[in-house]
Amino acid sequence: VDGRQQPPVFSVTGESVPVFVTVTDKSNRLVTTLTRDDFQVLDNGRPQRIALFDNSPQPVRLVVMIDVSGSMYGNLPLLRAASDALFQRLRPDDRARVGVFGREVAISPTFTNNIAALRSALPNDIDPAAPTPLWKGVDDAMTAFGNEPGRHVVLVLSDGKDTGLATWSLRQKRIGQLDVVDRAIRDDVMIYGVGLYSRGA
Repeated sequence: VDGRQQPPVFSVTGESVPVFVTVTDKSNRLVTTLTRDDFQVLDNGRPQRIALFDNSPQPVRLVVMIDVSGSMYGNLPLLRAASDALFQRLRPDDRARVGVFGREVAISPTFTNNIAALRSALPNDIDPAAPTPLWKGVDDAMTAFGNEPGRHVVLVLSDGKDTGLATWSLRQKRIGQLDVVDRAIRDDVMIYGVGLYSRGA
């Protein structure tokens, strides 16, 4: 029997938490010259070490999800104009897809920065009786990223709360807000919501 005492074994697990920050000045212009030393991260009041800092522009993979439920009927011109303005501001290495959620959830087939192709994917009409499957739409948008490189972003243009799909099959899993939040954290997806006033038919 070996009488020598074995050294204790310690196991350590580490977890990195990404924190995305957008900084603007008093004129609402982006500030892009900040360094690691300009930031402090606190967790329950305790300073945390910043393991990685990167302020370089990153290519974006964007899925624009447009609410085409009945309460958005009167917003169609605004939705199209706002989306078009966004497409024109994509950088050369950014790519986007366009999705809608209403009577069904549908997303354009490929990521592109071709403005004409993105415009053609915008909705031309809204069913005045369509429901609002908001969370299903966002969940499908996250699925649409697949293995695409770049920062994954979902932009949602909507006026209201989720009312689900008009019809559900037994094979479909009902998606809720907590499901979407958990998946966004797990898959490292940024979700932005822009709220609009309801304008029905």
